[in-house]
Amino acid sequence: MKPRPAPRPMAPGGPAGPEPSADFWRGFVASGLLAAVQERHGKPRLDRRALRRALQGGCALATGTQAAHAWRWRDAPRVAACIGLGLLAVTTLEHVLRENAAKEISDEQEEA
Repeated sequence: MKPRPAPRPMAPGGPAGPEPSADFWRGFVASGLLAAVQERHGKPRLDRRALRRALQGGCALATGTQAAHAWRWRDAPRVAACIGLGLLAVTTLEHVLRENAAKEISDEQEEA
């Protein structure tokens, strides 16, 4: 008789996954910092564009982390739901804030 394999250790949060709000804030801050500095020639600027990218980064990291955790637990429906929710959140933010981003780009060109 073969010995049973040892059960996998529980990941933080168990099958439900780690706390999504913490992942959101990590992604929000990291993406916001990058968006504020990149393409600005070393002059950080917090504007709607940086906010849009920060929100998208937070959503992407939170849902991506949840999807990866669900994949680890072999929960395919939850993986698909997390990916779908992340895609929906990022594209909705892009659509809602796109008009403002276009306006900001035209304002930047006028300043230059």
